[in-house]
Amino acid sequence: MMKNRFQVFRAPRLWELAVLGIAAACGTTKTDSSETGGTGAASGWTFLPPGSNSGGSSHSAGNTSGGTPGHAGTAGSGGVVTTPPVTFKCGGKQPNQPLITSFDGFKQDRWLSPGNLDGGVYVYPSTLKPAAGDFLRFQDQVATYTGMGVWFSGCIDASKFTGVRFTISGDPGMSGKVNFYLITNRDKYVDEPNGIGACVPDDPVNFWPTCHPPGLPLSVTAAPAVMSIPWSAFKDGLPATTTDGSDVLALEWAFNWQGGDIPYAASLTVDNIEFYVGDGTSGAGGAGGAPADPGSDGGAGGAPADLGAGGALPPPPLDRRTSD
Repeated sequence: MMKNRFQVFRAPRLWELAVLGIAAACGTTKTDSSETGGTGAASGWTFLPPGSNSGGSSHSAGNTSGGTPGHAGTAGSGGVVTTPPVTFKCGGKQPNQPLITSFDGFKQDRWLSPGNLDGGVYVYPSTLKPAAGDFLRFQDQVATYTGMGVWFSGCIDASKFTGVRFTISGDPGMSGKVNFYLITNRDKYVDEPNGIGACVPDDPVNFWPTCHPPGLPLSVTAAPAVMSIPWSAFKDGLPATTTDGSDVLALEWAFNWQGGDIPYAASLTVDNIEFYVGDGTSGAGGAGGAPADPGSDGGAGGAPADLGAGGALPPPPLDRRTSD
């Protein structure tokens, strides 16, 4: 009998909350065409990794410059020929404007941008789906490692910006928090089918101890708030502890979960995602920025999804598996 592969280990305690800007959201309210999220397998929503189209076929989107090919090694003392692992460089596409997407015309799959970026969304586990509307929204049961994210077609160099900003609201459960991850190429384990990842894990079936993204916990309330997250706020990635925004593959918001927890209802809405420059208190994301709720760490759950296996249930802390 196959166990839930999220239950092998409890994820490590995550990150101390760094400084970020939060302001009351302003602007018009978008129309919600669906108040409920997916309902188990009947939802039909499929996990889409970076580099996949709506049909789930892969095309090396995370690496526009091509991977560093492996080359023949030398025979060891036992006569076994070894080859260096293949790793992939970031293509370094630079955004030509701050706005990533406001989800206008969003069809629960690919998002549109007025600039030169494009990409899609995912919700995990793959039986769930985002609610319909001009925003990214999850509204369903959290009964295992669960989250949602925005992926880019290509590896993005956003280092000319200070960080990323978005509007967020919802009910993340008893903790009142979600874990926000910046999926970076340097901390992404090598994913040859999708042409992304520069981290070679020590253990090929348990990536988390040596390859995992930086992140931080965010306090979420029912009232929409604008959060401006500087690159310096992301902590505890491996092998690179933090980030300068130069190799971004995806953004992810994950609910807290540990094996054995009681399932709970949760909702989360994210909108108006953009990069920003400066202190995050001005620009399209809203005016004003209050100090962040220092809070506690994000808890042990909410591991980032595997961004490499299209159509499959993404492993938690990057592929922890077990079976009877």
